[in-house]
Amino acid sequence: GFDPRAAAAAWARDTNSRMVARGDAGGARKRRLPGADDPNNATVFIGNIGENHGLTPAALEGFFAPIGTVEEVRLPKGKPFGFVRFSTPATAQMCVASMNNATLGRLTLKLSFAKSSGGGGGPGAEPKKPRYPRDARTKCWFCLANPELETHLIAHVGEEVYIASPKGALTPLHCLLVPIEHTGSLLELTAGAHAEIAKYRLAMTKFYATKNMVPMIWERCQNTAGTHHAHLQCLPVPVSSMPRLAEVLQRAADAHGVSARFEEIPYKEDASALREALGGATEYLYMQVPTPGGGDPMCMLHKVPAEGRRLPMHFGRVVGADLLGMRGRAHWKSCVVPQAEEEATTNAFRDAVSPYLA
Repeated sequence: GFDPRAAAAAWARDTNSRMVARGDAGGARKRRLPGADDPNNATVFIGNIGENHGLTPAALEGFFAPIGTVEEVRLPKGKPFGFVRFSTPATAQMCVASMNNATLGRLTLKLSFAKSSGGGGGPGAEPKKPRYPRDARTKCWFCLANPELETHLIAHVGEEVYIASPKGALTPLHCLLVPIEHTGSLLELTAGAHAEIAKYRLAMTKFYATKNMVPMIWERCQNTAGTHHAHLQCLPVPVSSMPRLAEVLQRAADAHGVSARFEEIPYKEDASALREALGGATEYLYMQVPTPGGGDPMCMLHKVPAEGRRLPMHFGRVVGADLLGMRGRAHWKSCVVPQAEEEATTNAFRDAVSPYLA
C-alpha cells in the first residue's frame, strides 16, 4: 500500500540530491513547494477528482490520516476538486510533498497548497468559512412558555428539568437537559433541579452503557444579559475514546487559538464546588465524564477570560465530534434536518430511554 511518510522521506532525499548537484544546497535557491511561502497555510487543494468522483469526506480523511491530524475535508457539490485542512502547516507541506499523484481507487490526486482567499474563486482557492444564516427566533429557545417552542423535540418533562433532542443533533442519542425555569447558569438552579439532573445523568449512563457508550455532559455558560437559558448537552461517546479526551480537548483549544486550562474539580450534586472553583468568574465551560468503575463523574472546568481569545459556544460539540470521528458535524447548523426527521428521531429516542427514566 501507499506509505505517505516513506514517500515524504524519498522526496526529501531526492530534493537534497538535486540541490547538491546544482551547487545551491543551503543557498537562497532552495526548492520551495508552491504556496509554501505562507507559513500559516495548512489547507491542501485536491484536484483531478472529477465531478462524479463518488468520494466522501470520511474516505478522504481516512486516506490522509497517516500524514497527520485532519481537521476538515470539504468536497464542494458538483465540483471536480476538494480541500483538506490539517492541524499544522508542516503536516500540509508533508502531504503535498509526499502524496501528490498518489492513487485513490481509479483516481490520481493532484495536490497543491490552497491559495489564501483574496478574490480568486477558482481551483486552488481556499474555501470560505461557511456562513450560516442568522436564526430568526428572538424569543427564548428553551422556555416551555414560548408559544413558538419546537415541542416536537421534547422527549421527557420532569418536575424541574426536561429532556429534549437538540437542533442539529450530532447523533440520534444526543440530548439536552434543560431547567424548566429560565435561569442563566447551573449556579442559579434550585436543589430540586440539581437532584433531577443527577438522576437523569445516572439514567443516561445506564442507557448509553447498552451501546458501549458513556455520557459526555457539558455546559458552556456565557453572559448574555439574561437571554441565555441554561442547559446541559449530553452526548454519548465511545468508551474507548475516553483515554483521548485530554488530548482532544487540548487540540481543539489550540485549533481555536485559545490557551485553555482545564481544571479538575470535585463532583457535587449541587453547584457548590463549581461556584467555589469559579471564584467570581461568570463565563465557563464545565464538563462531566464518567470515571472507570463507576462512582462520581470526573468534572473539568475552564474559566473563560474576560479578554482575549475565547472558546466558542460550540466548543463542547467540537470535542464530542472529534471523539466520535465526526469532525465535519461540529457545528449544529451543519446538522439541521427537516422537522419530520427531527420528530421521528425524538420519538425513537423517547421510546428507547423511557425505561431508564422511570
